[in-house]
Amino acid sequence: DLTRKFPAETCRRWCVLPFDRMSKSILVATANPFNQQAAKELAEATQFRIVWYLAPCADLLGNLRKAFR
Repeated sequence: DLTRKFPAETCRRWCVLPFDRMSKSILVATANPFNQQAAKELAEATQFRIVWYLAPCADLLGNLRKAFR
């Protein structure tokens, strides 16, 4: 549910998956935690702080397909 609050195009393009919210932070799985453009686009979509978690891209792609059917 949280994932769908973010733009599907941004999540798919950068292979990022917002998966949880903790206080004033959104936890986001990514294969590349150094991608500044992805960070910028996600920050524009939320008022919460982004906290990155490293995950394999293959796992992210499968979960993105499920989230944005």
